[in-house]
Amino acid sequence: MMEHLHHNGYVVVQKRIQKLSLIAFFAAATAVGAYIKIPIPYVPLTMQTVFVLLSGSLLGTKAGMVSQVVYLLVGLSGFPVFTQGGGPGYVTQPTFGYLLAFPLAAGLAGMWTQNIFRMSQRLKFVKMVAAHFASLVPTMILGAIYLYLSMHLWLKSAITLRQALWSGCVIFLPADLLKAVLTSYLTIRLNTVMHPMR
Repeated sequence: MMEHLHHNGYVVVQKRIQKLSLIAFFAAATAVGAYIKIPIPYVPLTMQTVFVLLSGSLLGTKAGMVSQVVYLLVGLSGFPVFTQGGGPGYVTQPTFGYLLAFPLAAGLAGMWTQNIFRMSQRLKFVKMVAAHFASLVPTMILGAIYLYLSMHLWLKSAITLRQALWSGCVIFLPADLLKAVLTSYLTIRLNTVMHPMR
């Protein structure tokens, strides 16, 4: 009996260590994604959101969100893990709103994709793409609104809300759809390794 309890306790601790390691991994992967970018006006196109979505889809809603909160805290503490550096002053960057929305995107991706894994195999990939794309849309909208506010409050720019929504959200939607396709493919492939019984 004691040996059985000891074994169960060991398994629980092992799973917790594994989960914490994966949280740290996806926080680090998001940081790496910040430097894989295509510079365009106002908001650079990066690969961060692929890792944000994967964190939720593979770790689950709660752990995915935690990984992105860890990423934000590391960046705000001064480590240069954001696209243009780090530190508490980064909150004045026009693109900080997107970073703030990362935990939301990870949470939505985790919630929706876990439900999809419980469904039948029919159209699973299509549903997964739709879920990942839908997880990015609130991120882009919130980021564009923050872009508009920061341009007015700190940079004293004459940019309109319509321009902010266009340059900070709408023009990224085709790229976001491609990211949703890539993320869905990776989620399904990696899920068989990380969660073979799911």
